[in-house]
Amino acid sequence: MYIIKNFISSKSAGFILFVSMLFFILVLANYFINLHILKNVINDLQVDAINNASKQIITWTKEKIKTIQNVENIISNMDHVQEQYAIGNLLEHSSSVAGLPYMFVGYRDNTIISSRTIIKPLTYSTIAMPWYRETIRNEEITITKPYVSSIIDALVVAVCSRTKDVREEVGVVCGILPLTYIQQEILKISLPYDGNVFLLDKNKKILVHKEKDKIFKKFEQKLDKEGMLTVTKDNIFSQGFVEYGNWYLISQLDKNKVYERVDFQLKVNLVIYAISLMVFLWLNLFYNRHQRQSDEKLKVSKTLMKNFITSDDRGCLIADCTHKVTYYNKEFSKLVGLNEDIIHKESSFESEDYFQRIPLWLNDCLRKMIHATKVEQKTFKNVFHFFENKTKIYLLFTSIPVKDTQKQYQGIILFVEDVTKKELAKRYKKEQEDILFQQTKMADLGEMLGAISHQWRQPLHSLSLLLGNLSQFKQMGCLSDEIFDKNIEHALSSTNYLSNTIDTFRSFYLPNKELQAFELIEAINHTNLILEPYFKNSGIDIELIHKDDKYLCNSYKNEFQQIIFSLLLNARDALLEDKSNKNKSIKIRIENEKEEYILKIEDNGSGINTAIKDTLFEPFKTTKDKKGGTGTGLYLSKLIANTKLQGSLEVLSNSNPTTFLFKLPKKLKENND
Repeated sequence: MYIIKNFISSKSAGFILFVSMLFFILVLANYFINLHILKNVINDLQVDAINNASKQIITWTKEKIKTIQNVENIISNMDHVQEQYAIGNLLEHSSSVAGLPYMFVGYRDNTIISSRTIIKPLTYSTIAMPWYRETIRNEEITITKPYVSSIIDALVVAVCSRTKDVREEVGVVCGILPLTYIQQEILKISLPYDGNVFLLDKNKKILVHKEKDKIFKKFEQKLDKEGMLTVTKDNIFSQGFVEYGNWYLISQLDKNKVYERVDFQLKVNLVIYAISLMVFLWLNLFYNRHQRQSDEKLKVSKTLMKNFITSDDRGCLIADCTHKVTYYNKEFSKLVGLNEDIIHKESSFESEDYFQRIPLWLNDCLRKMIHATKVEQKTFKNVFHFFENKTKIYLLFTSIPVKDTQKQYQGIILFVEDVTKKELAKRYKKEQEDILFQQTKMADLGEMLGAISHQWRQPLHSLSLLLGNLSQFKQMGCLSDEIFDKNIEHALSSTNYLSNTIDTFRSFYLPNKELQAFELIEAINHTNLILEPYFKNSGIDIELIHKDDKYLCNSYKNEFQQIIFSLLLNARDALLEDKSNKNKSIKIRIENEKEEYILKIEDNGSGINTAIKDTLFEPFKTTKDKKGGTGTGLYLSKLIANTKLQGSLEVLSNSNPTTFLFKLPKKLKENND
């Protein structure tokens, strides 16, 4: 009673009652219409079934005929007198392939060749045989009337074709087709409602029937080649024509069985319709209650969405599939200078006058971005900048497509955000990094001059001694040509050494702008040569550990060497601070992976203080404040490793031993400078 009361009290109760009565009337009308339609459909299905069955029998018959035609084409180039044995083998093979009991060919001179043994009577005459006369008269493929074959003792028809051999002797080649074979094919035909199929000749005599007592009896219904449908008191007949034998394929359905099943099906449909009506009424009631709840939830959701968008720091605009604006917040209007007069005219927000704050060129870029979002149905983000009162403004636009459950485009959500402060902060950071690089270059210059002074001190001292020797030998009168040449040779050797030292240091500190192929072990040894003055008399042993002889790499050699240089200097400083360590050592391990090289730089020093481990790679962080450390070495090394070399640099272990992990790709694809 509660459900009925709610249903009647519903505002849509009258409409639902009207729909229900109309639905019931339509169901009754549909019942009688479907009764007539279904009967016609069954008749059509029967006609289609027998036509398809006829095509099936025709196709099956054509396969037999094609075999006979192939045999006829072959034996027409043979001598039936000289090649009887070959023709017999051909007939035997062909009958086996075609699924025929046997095949034969008979010539006008009374010669008969068969795939099976045939005993001819003394009075045998080929031209007197019905299969011969009828085939010669028709001059085409001929299927004879049924007769009893004495060879296989069965009712058969002969499928025959006219032939002529190289002697110009006329003959007929035939394949024997038992009617039982045709019956087997007919029995494969499936008809609805336990229907029956049988075969008639052109004189309406039954040739094949599942009831043997009806064979050769006359069929009383009308026949024609166009097809027919006959409904009698007890049966429904339809026919199909088989052209080669002038046969008719007849289907027979029991009318009572057909209509009983049709009536039963329609009654079932009526019950289903009645149940559907009840379910419809119940679902309608349920839907109304659910719809009211959904409407309330939708109102709450709209309110929440509106509050969310309104309170969002970003500007937001929502438009439908025609790009007509359905919603925008104040922040969006403020950031782009929205022309609110145009909005009320219901025009597309892609028009040039929509955004008044941004210049025309940016309007054009924005329209292209929105169009791409609609066409490709993907989210796009772009930062655009323009000048306003000589101030550079940066706006981040994000366009998001709105799609339904079928992935169809329904509209767009456009966000805009003022990112001027963020962009200025990024540029300030870039400027600071440039300053760091410049400071590092100056620090490197000082280190380079210190290293060069170490490298030059001994050669310059040697030059001074050589020149002093020459002066003393001359004063003493002992300056022979041999002594002069020998001292000059030593002096030139020292000057060459000085020149090579300058070239070595200059190439080491010069950044690479292009990729180059180099070998890691050679590059590390070259770095050790530069570091020789720093490690001289330090008691620190540097060991390079590797399995392979060569590690080829396509990258930036100088940048790689600078990272190794910085890591080795840090390791040296850590070892020199550890006064208790008597066996100071640095190990460089190289591991060969599939796409990259892994280098581990280890030292057995006192380790890295855990307090600075997490900030070790930040700028201006150093453990050598009292010794004048700038705090940029490891920061820049990591920056170069990540950005230019596309690798990584990190601390693997902060003590026992202290290990830095440096990953370097084997091959860079493009210049990252």
